[in-house]
Amino acid sequence: MSGFRVQPGALEEFASAAESAAGQLAAPDPSTALAGVSSAVPGTATAAAATDLAIRLTVSCQALADAVAELAGAARASDAAYGATDGSAADLLLGTGPTP
Repeated sequence: MSGFRVQPGALEEFASAAESAAGQLAAPDPSTALAGVSSAVPGTATAAAATDLAIRLTVSCQALADAVAELAGAARASDAAYGATDGSAADLLLGTGPTP
């Protein structure tokens, strides 16, 4: 990939933003929001559908939050790998590291 450059700190910045987003994604509680539907029409198909929807939304939000958190971890790992590679290259070029 000719011309590809990693900006120092960009991956860490992204990882921090992704962690924040993951926390926000995990926070909603759809069951609370949909509880009014179930209590307004108890014992009906609408109440059952609202309960089912609340469960599905909760699981989906958590799965998305987990995926975004994993993305943040991958960005941090990449940042560390780029930093190690840059450090090794600098050592090699400056003659300050171990000789290959």
